[in-house]
Amino acid sequence: MVAVFIPVGPGPLEIERLRDLLESIKAVEPALTDLLLIDDAPRSRDLDKLAQEKGFQSTTVLPGPRRPYFQRGFSSLASMSLQALSWFVESTTAKAMLKMDTDALAIKPFSHRILAFHFQFPDFGMVGDTDRTANGGILRYADVLYSSVQSRWRWGLRTTVNSFIRNSFKRGRQRNLMKKAYANGYTAGELCQGGAYSISRICALKMVDCGLLTDPDLWSFTDLGWSEDILMTAYCYITGMKHCVDQDIICSAYKQLRYPPEELQVLPFPLIHSVKDSATQSELQIRCFFKEQRESAVRGERDAGVRNE
Repeated sequence: MVAVFIPVGPGPLEIERLRDLLESIKAVEPALTDLLLIDDAPRSRDLDKLAQEKGFQSTTVLPGPRRPYFQRGFSSLASMSLQALSWFVESTTAKAMLKMDTDALAIKPFSHRILAFHFQFPDFGMVGDTDRTANGGILRYADVLYSSVQSRWRWGLRTTVNSFIRNSFKRGRQRNLMKKAYANGYTAGELCQGGAYSISRICALKMVDCGLLTDPDLWSFTDLGWSEDILMTAYCYITGMKHCVDQDIICSAYKQLRYPPEELQVLPFPLIHSVKDSATQSELQIRCFFKEQRESAVRGERDAGVRNE
């Protein structure tokens, strides 16, 4: 089976997104049991109870990494992903771990597709979608870097300089790890889109052997323009494995959906991202469309059962 990890950001909207995502997963994978939620809010929000309401009986909930003042505004996603990989290796027997953001959805059964890929291509430790924009164009690494640097300057020069000084000891370790990835064939900016990707158990175990999961806080701050999905892809290369994209498993874009909801319903992709930031439809409209598809499928199964009786 596949384990699922979902980082949950602060704010009430993230709770509503999580509710819909869990409902979509349970609808297409009713037997799935290994679920990890990392709560990035300052206080517990009882996410295990929410998951139980959606049919997940044994959910693991971990707190997100707490950040001191000088690190506010910087993403902890990389740290959470490393926490999740440790949980995956130590607490489950699943053959793969699927990471999904709350603006992703499951629209068809996905476990057998992910497991079949990792079984058929054991040298590929990671599968997802590539660095695409919603219109199918390539997302330039320079754009990602500019966005990352711009977000740091929003927090002011004083905070940026403070962070630079306090985290200088981490920076050397970060650079050394990235050098290992480059030595194994990694190219700057290469990534599986962070909205949804799968990492095999073999790859996660190799990360353990390489000592990559011992310090998840290493990436709680970075001023070098490396996002979580870039780092996870680089870690895959450090283990000697590769990442793979465009396998008709995950349809992910930097923002928006690459195809209209009606087309995605008939295309082979079981996992999609992102249902927000659309220029033509609201997030609510997109979610309502797929919710109606789920409810329609349940009605169809119920009617078929009545006819068989």
